[in-house]
Amino acid sequence: MRKLKIIHVIQGIVIHGAEKMLVDMAIGQKKSGHDVTVVSQYARQGNAYEDALEEAGVRVIYFGKPLGFNLPHMAKLTRFMKAEHPDVVHTHLHAAIYLVPYYMIDRRCAKVHTVHSIATFEFGYMHRMFQRFAYKFLGEVPVSICKSVQKTMIDEYGFLKNPPVIYNSIVRSDFNLPKISHDNFVFVNVASHTDVKNQAMLLNAFAKAAKRRNGIRLRLIGDGPNRQALEQQAKALGIFDYVEFLGIRHDVPELLAKSDVFVLSSDTEGMPLSILEAFAAGLPVLSTDVSGSRDVVENGINGFIVPIGDAAEMADKMVCFAENTPLTETISVHNREYSKEFDFDVMEGKYTELYYELLGEG
Repeated sequence: MRKLKIIHVIQGIVIHGAEKMLVDMAIGQKKSGHDVTVVSQYARQGNAYEDALEEAGVRVIYFGKPLGFNLPHMAKLTRFMKAEHPDVVHTHLHAAIYLVPYYMIDRRCAKVHTVHSIATFEFGYMHRMFQRFAYKFLGEVPVSICKSVQKTMIDEYGFLKNPPVIYNSIVRSDFNLPKISHDNFVFVNVASHTDVKNQAMLLNAFAKAAKRRNGIRLRLIGDGPNRQALEQQAKALGIFDYVEFLGIRHDVPELLAKSDVFVLSSDTEGMPLSILEAFAAGLPVLSTDVSGSRDVVENGINGFIVPIGDAAEMADKMVCFAENTPLTETISVHNREYSKEFDFDVMEGKYTELYYELLGEG
């Protein structure tokens, strides 16, 4: 197969899951010999993701678009795409709407949009109208990151009968590290400190569990607007000495290797990469019943699912893990093996097959 000219377009490169998926994808495709460009509609942020792209030799273009919908930027991006004439345009998040004018001009290129969240949460109403037009008439193909997301796409866009599903993946070798000995029994959460991640519920659950089981600790990796409030909540609950607020870290694989159970308390998700990283690290997963999690976590086999917002049930499962070492160890072995299904090479291969298929070269 010939090498492809691929352009990924995203609104900005920040430290979140969808952006991590894009970075891994672009670097992998570059290593496979494709001509890869990443277009960031916003200015350079100066973070590790951008550094990784540039160190790998991936061409990155920063447009410096101001916040909010911007028609001049749409025209500028259209001119850029016409000059580049790519084989594949692959959009992520809100950047998708800005490609609609170009798609009306170039009917030849493969047009792919990764749907990183449930359909009604991904875009506002007007944006979904643009996407409906692009999916139905311009050949743009929405790829859901898990079965639960696919269902919401079918419900929202009734003419989509069986849109493709390609699970988000990780570079498994980065996280498949040997366990590092540590004191106490450690639960770890890797997520931004925002309302949707609901670490407030997690702290309530941990406080309940800590009253029933000595020697447990909670490690929060991430940052965000809710961090100060969460720290105050931990103090009010009397658990501040047992909770680590670590902020954004670049040694997440090592921190996972020094933990025992991964816990996710979100109210909504797409397909959390953090869960796949936990699998690779050999951690059982305790998660709320959100998209993505319910697709890959099976109760008692590789973790537990609890109702959204149910601190009491999450506390019960925390205690269950802390008091049942054989269960935790059995799940750990299972999850390291299970994580092979979500290795990056699998995802890259499926996207590449889709590109060629859309170009009529499959």
